[in-house]
Amino acid sequence: MRRACTYVLGASSAIALLAFAAPAHAQGAEVNPGSGAPGTAITVTDGGLCAGTSASATSEAFGTVTLAGTTSMTGQGTVANVANGSYAVKLTCGNGKSASGTFTVTGSTATASTAPSTSTTAKPSGGVAAGGGGTQGEVSAAGLAAGGAFLAAGVGFGGYALRRRVSGRPTA
Repeated sequence: MRRACTYVLGASSAIALLAFAAPAHAQGAEVNPGSGAPGTAITVTDGGLCAGTSASATSEAFGTVTLAGTTSMTGQGTVANVANGSYAVKLTCGNGKSASGTFTVTGSTATASTAPSTSTTAKPSGGVAAGGGGTQGEVSAAGLAAGGAFLAAGVGFGGYALRRRVSGRPTA
């Protein structure tokens, strides 16, 4: 009986871990390369966020880039002659979704006075642009309920196995 409980506990733990190990993919504005000098060719991808609808990415670093594709949309542009620094990238999808990212201009000869000015009063929006952003995707109630059920089952089987082990010992 003890061996059966151990197998059930191990199997329920493995199922719970596999349920949470869904493949992750980034959804959001990704600029490749992430930095470059004026004149550098860049590629903007949506990571599947726009899903075949119209999309565009806008930044003071490279202007507006129109994205095209079916499941993952891409577009090409060129870095403008702007001052060195980090510039926001705003991705807007035709399905109403949006995302943001950053692009860093390096090796520029432009000065801050010749570059477009950036607003310092704008409020930040979206998540931290730390790479891999948006990997969470949509959270479903069914997924949360299933995860909670697996977790509760694992705790229940663990408690049952420990109780059986303790109650099987002779008392002093």
